[in-house]
Amino acid sequence: MTDGLALRLLDDVLAAAPQGAGRQSAIRLSVVGLSKNAGKTVTLNHLVRAAEQRGIPLGLVSTGRDGEEQDAITELPKPRIWAPAGAWLVTAREALTAGSAKVAVFKQLPMMTPFGPMLIGRVETAGEVLLIGPGSAQRMSEALGGLEAYGARLCLVDGSFDRIAAAAPTVTGRVVLAAGAAYSYSMTETVAQVRHLLDLFDLPVALPAAGRTVETAARKAPVSIAAADGAVTALPVATGLGDPAPIVAAALSALADDPGASLVLQGALGDRLLLSLLKARAVIPLVVNDPTRILVERNLWRRWRRQGGQAYVLQPVRLLALTTNAYSPVGKGYDPHEFFAAIAAVADRPVYDLMAGLPHTST
Repeated sequence: MTDGLALRLLDDVLAAAPQGAGRQSAIRLSVVGLSKNAGKTVTLNHLVRAAEQRGIPLGLVSTGRDGEEQDAITELPKPRIWAPAGAWLVTAREALTAGSAKVAVFKQLPMMTPFGPMLIGRVETAGEVLLIGPGSAQRMSEALGGLEAYGARLCLVDGSFDRIAAAAPTVTGRVVLAAGAAYSYSMTETVAQVRHLLDLFDLPVALPAAGRTVETAARKAPVSIAAADGAVTALPVATGLGDPAPIVAAALSALADDPGASLVLQGALGDRLLLSLLKARAVIPLVVNDPTRILVERNLWRRWRRQGGQAYVLQPVRLLALTTNAYSPVGKGYDPHEFFAAIAAVADRPVYDLMAGLPHTST
């Protein structure tokens, strides 16, 4: 059994992610932490137990290594991942004996790791499990497809700390964010970072006409200029993370000729390019594939937005809910009620403190 708050969180998530038909009825959801010790695993375990109580067939996989007793970097104790009987999971062979759960192996995947091949298993006896992920987003997607093929209808992805890439559209496209006091000694700083991520996840999708143009641009080259009339100009650069000078020059030229032009990035948007665009006052609309491709420092992003910078995505990633954790193993932490209220005030979606028993459902 689990508490009613976790059931409410699960119901909120399921309501925001309606099911389709057949294999597509499965829901993929990433659980990501704002930092280490933010409450990610606690959130995951509550969702697992709530899904078990609702009778939803579960699939579990990690983007990294999750479920061990002690953090490999900080050496702090960690909550273990609990899996109910009947749940399906993907992990490396060496991880099968690291937990108390009994797992029957059903399939070996064509993926090797330092911990042995990746396997699909079914939990025969409930208990703790160690999840070791397959690696790349493509491998993650294949692993999730394997879980769904065996009947999982809610696949939970345990995202490595501070890696919103775990929520990329090719993986899940949906995320629950765990925000904790371990991110910063300053609650104001932690709330500001949450607000920043909300801004990224809530970026608008490119309008259909513009979307067709920028999709063409994204397929054509790593960096392109998409004109308002649909014309696409590929820039002679291999990546948007290299020398920004030719990109900035092209952006300035495009804006002079066509105020409706956009800069389309196939890969990531980094600090170096955005800072160069700012210094040159080349405030051209940016289009990236999805929010996880924006790897920009918060204050720099805020400067871009204040100068009128606009950004669009081709594929959205939906941040469905947040959880708060006022405890920090590396500092004094926050007042639970104050921190919860501060996050709820900026979130505009469901927020839960699963330990303090605090719910907020947006209207």
